[in-house]
Amino acid sequence: MAADDIESGLTARAWRDPEFASLLTREPAAALAMIGVELPKGVRVEVRIQDPNTLYYLIPPAVDPACAPELDVVNQMDLWRSGDIFCWVIPESLKFALLDMRLQYRRWQSQHNGNE
Repeated sequence: MAADDIESGLTARAWRDPEFASLLTREPAAALAMIGVELPKGVRVEVRIQDPNTLYYLIPPAVDPACAPELDVVNQMDLWRSGDIFCWVIPESLKFALLDMRLQYRRWQSQHNGNE
């Protein structure tokens, strides 16, 4: 895992700190704030700790034909990979929010030298 990668940082901390993992699933904004990441206004994050016996499906929103009449497919989400273990399915507009969150985490981590 990359040391300055927010996804890896969240995973590592959740694995070693059950209280943080619980907060991350209950109140992700509060958990992210603990590691120097503030969510942009209007952005919501949902975190699930994966269960090895559960199959997860993410159903993207349907396209509103009034907004995009030229599109005839349901899945207009953008697939974005991050390393070998994360696969993000997000609208393009949220990519910028994610990139900003990653940058905030890197700044926080450099100030704290990885010490929580």
